[in-house]
Amino acid sequence: MDEVTAVLTKAGKSSLLEDTDAEMLAEVAGFLEPFEEAIKDMEADHVLTQQKAVLWFYKLQKILASQSGSQLRHCLNACALCFL
Repeated sequence: MDEVTAVLTKAGKSSLLEDTDAEMLAEVAGFLEPFEEAIKDMEADHVLTQQKAVLWFYKLQKILASQSGSQLRHCLNACALCFL
């Protein structure tokens, strides 16, 4: 949440956070973290290999199949699993 606030403040758009549910925003940010990690890892290699793509596919599938977290997290995970 602090990173979002910093980015919006720097852009002069901090008013966008006035009616924002901070807990929900943090939950969604946490949901997106494994995808960010996968993207950064795959971008680090200038040529993506099939092995790395398959590795991340199964890593993300395992993370999304996890039963821990809130009801929102379960919903996000279930929706994302449909796209894998």
